[in-house]
Amino acid sequence: MNDKLKYLIKRVLSAFFDLVVFAIVCEPFGFIWNNGEGETNLPTYIFFALYYFVICTQEFFFNKTIGKFLFGLKLEYENNIDIYGVQKFFKLFIRRAFDFIELICPFSYFIFIIVNKENKKLGDYLTGITIKIPKN
Repeated sequence: MNDKLKYLIKRVLSAFFDLVVFAIVCEPFGFIWNNGEGETNLPTYIFFALYYFVICTQEFFFNKTIGKFLFGLKLEYENNIDIYGVQKFFKLFIRRAFDFIELICPFSYFIFIIVNKENKKLGDYLTGITIKIPKN
């Protein structure tokens, strides 16, 4: 199996695993949320806020999500520099803003990664972030 295919498989599996972890984290909120009519459906805005919080905090504090950790992927910034504080938060915020489009239309995730040379999704491309397999 060539390196590009291996990378793409790891990237997709990592994203899928992150969604599974999010679903597990989010499940209790669905049960405790009550809309007053006996239903326990989590409102969409709370669902997205929780998603954003869970994923962004992982990347802000650890520079990777649980999925990236398990599949050996690493988040790098353009020119391979370390970014901290507000600048890091802003880049991650913009990068993850495009996740909502990818949740609604998952094929946009696959198509954008496959068609560009650096295998970046739209948010990565706009913020100068690259997801790589670290070299040992």
